[in-house]
Amino acid sequence: MTTTSATMNAARAMMSFCGLKRPSRFGFPAAQNLRTLCEQFGADENGIRRTRHRTPCTQTKQITTTAMDHLDLSFDHLFETRQQIKWWRWVGSEFSKSAVKTMILGESVYRWNEGEAFDKRYALTSGLRVTHKNHALKFDRDSRYVRNIERAIFQRRNPSDTQKQSLWLSVAYHNLVLDFMKSVKRRPTEEQYQAGWTAALDLFDVMGVEQCLVFGVESLNALRLASREEGLHFNCERHPTKVGRFCARSALVHTKSGRAVKLLFVRHPSSFFSWRKWAPVVRDGLDWEFAEARPLPEAHVPDTVALKSAA
Repeated sequence: MTTTSATMNAARAMMSFCGLKRPSRFGFPAAQNLRTLCEQFGADENGIRRTRHRTPCTQTKQITTTAMDHLDLSFDHLFETRQQIKWWRWVGSEFSKSAVKTMILGESVYRWNEGEAFDKRYALTSGLRVTHKNHALKFDRDSRYVRNIERAIFQRRNPSDTQKQSLWLSVAYHNLVLDFMKSVKRRPTEEQYQAGWTAALDLFDVMGVEQCLVFGVESLNALRLASREEGLHFNCERHPTKVGRFCARSALVHTKSGRAVKLLFVRHPSSFFSWRKWAPVVRDGLDWEFAEARPLPEAHVPDTVALKSAA
């Protein structure tokens, strides 16, 4: 294979990963998009991420991994046909092989930068993926929404890098609200929540999701309305034991194809989230077969909530 054709193949893969249509037609705009994507993922224009290693005499380049190794791109054609989904979902490379297909559902994207960096990133369907990669797979980064949920799942203050990687490569990650919030102080509307749940219920179906960990409970009423409008069975129970001032919820929803999806609603882990107190709820509420449970001496195991399936 010539250098040119190898570059073209890598470029097509990169552009397919990010949702750019007709990657084989490489005019100037496509080339510009490719360079932008490579910059975002720390890759060269062959789609290869390189790490420089300094030696006493020189610098050498070592190929470490392709920019797409951590993702499963097999669902991208489904995302492409759903125009309401502006930013394609994070789907870990091991998601389809997982014993229990799990989605972690955040709330929303908010504008974290008033400059063009935010606009440049979220003008592409890869925006959510780039952001999540930067937070979840940069293991030393103190991003509370990923680090706290890792601590609750693995029941330890400092999960290993192997555990963190295993988690994020095994799950799908999706933000419920389909628009970005103009600031962290803005809250989604009921209409935005409901539109998000309509899209999420569809994704549950086409991706084969079996369970979902949901950050926050503010969208519960919107889920009820979305389920009702779609003619789906939905049942929700409040946990009897509070964690601080917050009660978790367990829910069961059936998709259009009849698949039952188990949901656990917990406090959003970005603030006022005690991972030690929430760990038993998270561990008991869903199946984390890939996580190594570590017992906590102070942990209180709350009462379980049993949900009835539709007859």
